[in-house]
Amino acid sequence: MSSNFSHRYLFLVAGFLVAGAVGAAPFIVSDPTAQVVTHCGYILDGAAKVDSVVATSPLGKSCKIDIGAVAVGSHTLTASFVNIDAVYGRSESPMTPNFTFVVPSKILTMPSDLRIAP
Repeated sequence: MSSNFSHRYLFLVAGFLVAGAVGAAPFIVSDPTAQVVTHCGYILDGAAKVDSVVATSPLGKSCKIDIGAVAVGSHTLTASFVNIDAVYGRSESPMTPNFTFVVPSKILTMPSDLRIAP
């Protein structure tokens, strides 16, 4: 029994670790809305607009924009709610004002003054 239990426990712990890592990237998020929306349109640093699927929660739908791959430095982002309908086409809210954020350097400084301590 203990061997079977320990394997199940190991898989359970591994599952939680993987699940935690999946949502670990930094995100820019909006407040949820009760509107009928399918996508979040966003413009990062003046580039072309990108549509991403909205995140769904019990509180509604919201923008959840992954910025894990954004370069180090200062950036601006604007976003809108978008509804893409097969019959009525695309409808979109006005864009938000610029949201400015900074991605910090991922390079750590080296340790200094290494020595033997008693």
